[in-house]
Amino acid sequence: MDGDEALRRMLDDERARAGGAERARERALREQAAEESTLAGTLRDLAESSVPVNVRTLAGRSHQGVVVGVGCDFCAVESADRRWIYLAFAAIGSVRSSAGMVSTDPGSRRPQADRTLEEALGYLAPERPRVTVLAGMDPQPVAGRLQSVGRDLMTVRLGGARGELCYVRLGALSEIAVELD
Repeated sequence: MDGDEALRRMLDDERARAGGAERARERALREQAAEESTLAGTLRDLAESSVPVNVRTLAGRSHQGVVVGVGCDFCAVESADRRWIYLAFAAIGSVRSSAGMVSTDPGSRRPQADRTLEEALGYLAPERPRVTVLAGMDPQPVAGRLQSVGRDLMTVRLGGARGELCYVRLGALSEIAVELD
């Protein structure tokens, strides 16, 4: 074997070793990112990529749409019929994304806003939107107009002729659908 051939082999071996080391480094970084992933970070990634999702709740409900906001303890999904569904993280069982998400690595970033679900609803209350509220595992929704949001309670004016009020404990909220006018 001449000197040129030996040098070529040595360079090829070094390239192969360097390529293997780079692949191992990339794999380790992906694994580390997956270990640090959070639901909030993943939902934020999904919101930025605008891919359709299917969110399943622990109560067995399913919501299809696009994630449009992520707070400290909730996300908002805009459905095809232009309703925003606010879902408490504690009520989410799984999130499926459609093909087309830019990254397959779960997100490890912080939420878009430090706002809680209660604070977000407090901003909506003065507009008196039509809402459908589900609390905990209760299968019976509360439907009407959002009237107010207090420290630990929200008030919904029911749609009946008597204009009854329903009081929902904020800590029990699992999801609330808001109709956009």
